[in-house]
Amino acid sequence: MILIADSGSSKTDWMVINGEGLVNSFQTIGLNPYFTDKAVAADNISQIVTESLPADKVSHIYFYGSGCGSDESVLFIKQILKAQFPFSEILVNTDLLGAAIALFGNNKGIACILGTGANSGLYDGNNIVSKQISLGYVLGDEGSAAVIGKRFMRSVLRSEAPEDIMNHFYKESGLSNTDIITNIYREKFPNRFLAHTIKYMLPFRDNDFVKELVKDEIDAFFKENITNYPIDVQIGFVGSLAWLFSDIVNSVALKYGYKTPKILRYPATELAEFYKELISTKS
Repeated sequence: MILIADSGSSKTDWMVINGEGLVNSFQTIGLNPYFTDKAVAADNISQIVTESLPADKVSHIYFYGSGCGSDESVLFIKQILKAQFPFSEILVNTDLLGAAIALFGNNKGIACILGTGANSGLYDGNNIVSKQISLGYVLGDEGSAAVIGKRFMRSVLRSEAPEDIMNHFYKESGLSNTDIITNIYREKFPNRFLAHTIKYMLPFRDNDFVKELVKDEIDAFFKENITNYPIDVQIGFVGSLAWLFSDIVNSVALKYGYKTPKILRYPATELAEFYKELISTKS
């Protein structure tokens, strides 16, 4: 059996497959090396993953994660996984490559991520051959849930958002202005906190304030990321933000001359299908 992971800053989706298809699936915390404590990550995997899966039955692990673009980050993840799966061959790569495989398989395309964070890259059917630098939600991540959430929170705190939207946020979240500031500046994982505030915007997705805020950020994502890539290449997106606001993603893509993008909320299922076919072909 093989174990496949699609890991973002907020969560990790795990799929266990063999040549016949999906055997099991489960979810753990996000394992971005820049935001995750090694002991916490190891404990989370130990309690959830290994309870669902005998370690000696896993021959290969394919881990695609955010923050896994450096040798140090790859080593961080490998050490955590090797402790739980000592007999497995482990491959760690970026979530961007995982998104590209899920979207295009062995075909060329522009792979984009719009979830808690944002990223993009040109995929040649095997590897990411060109990409924009990912600067995170403080310096970049245009179009991501964290950046949209940051703008939303700023509008709420300054009383610039529509009154009905602000009332809904305060009632449903139970947060005060002090709570918001504390979560952003004093608690761990402010990017996750900001990204999760998107859910309070969803009941108002047809509101002009929400539509313009999201459209402005998606447009900024295209300007900063996509305009450097060829226009005659298929474009695709993974991530909850892209899926929840697919109508806006489609309209902005059309504005910049791209065909209607392929959009996946969760790439793990398509990754599992890709590797199932790979196993079947080799057997």
